Amino acid sequence: MSVVLMIIDMQQGGRDPSLGTCGQPNAEINAGRLLAHWREQGYPVIHIRHDDMNPESPYAPENPGHAFMPEVAPLPHEEVVDKRG
Repeated sequence: MSVVLMIIDMQQGGRDPSLGTCGQPNAEINAGRLLAHWREQGYPVIHIRHDDMNPESPYAPENPGHAFMPEVAPLPHEEVVDKRG
């Protein structure tokens, strides 16, 4: 059996006030706990990063919101996949 943990769009842009209030204020903390446990087991992790091509978006690659939240930031050996939507 193959397993992988995918962390999707957990970026600083999610904290941008222009997006409204987060319905899950502890999401990044809980995701960080899950990620730490997953890593302890030696299971693979893939990080999905949203690249918004609108330069005004917090998720635009040139904006600070494009960065991963520190609680779930990838390690150098973990795969990062950029997506556009």
